[in-house]
Amino acid sequence: MIFSFFSYFVTLQSEAVKVYNFWGNGEQIKEPNDTHYATLEEDPKKSLPNAFTICSSMYFGMGTASGTWFTLYTSEEPPKSWFTLYATTAFTDYYMQDELHVNGIYEIAFNKYEWDSEFWAHCCMAVDLESGNVTVVRNGHIGVDRQMESFRNVTLKPNDLSGRIFLGLWHMSRKETVWHELAKMSNLNIYSKKLSIEEMKEITNGSRCGEEGDYLAWSKNQLGFHRKCHQS
Repeated sequence: MIFSFFSYFVTLQSEAVKVYNFWGNGEQIKEPNDTHYATLEEDPKKSLPNAFTICSSMYFGMGTASGTWFTLYTSEEPPKSWFTLYATTAFTDYYMQDELHVNGIYEIAFNKYEWDSEFWAHCCMAVDLESGNVTVVRNGHIGVDRQMESFRNVTLKPNDLSGRIFLGLWHMSRKETVWHELAKMSNLNIYSKKLSIEEMKEITNGSRCGEEGDYLAWSKNQLGFHRKCHQS
């Protein structure tokens, strides 16, 4: 048995940053233990507000055609996929773009870039569930800033993020099947308010590199992830 992902540390601006490396192959997850993802083990606050911001970093290597910034599950029992912020590549046209999938359904595509590899990218998504306003900023560029009716629903929000936020898996549009992927992930930070566009620009363009969320911080012990393993 081996771990399906491993962690190591890289140094950015003289500070060690924890990185998780997922070795999924893009295939459908068929069994609960045949997985390549990580999930939050414990949310110490258990009081996610109705307005919040989630930021993360992802490394795009030669083998990374797509990846999720994160996936958040609903408050329902059993929990279901609520929304996934997803990065994908269109090889035929040689461009990359971000997509937002809500309730397992493709919602919107944005942030189109020329295809590239071997680089880190940084993204923040801010949500206000009372107004339905959603803002996404990647590497200092605004991808989305609009009212979305699908986010005007506080009943789906989990107060406790334990076992509700994931790295390394995503839900295919209009399907309940779950997929895993090949990606390196870091800096999953959650803020207890909807950050301004300028704040998200500063976080994702490197001006506030190393900053951690006030709701959940990447470096703290409570951000331990449950390691799944498979036979090799």
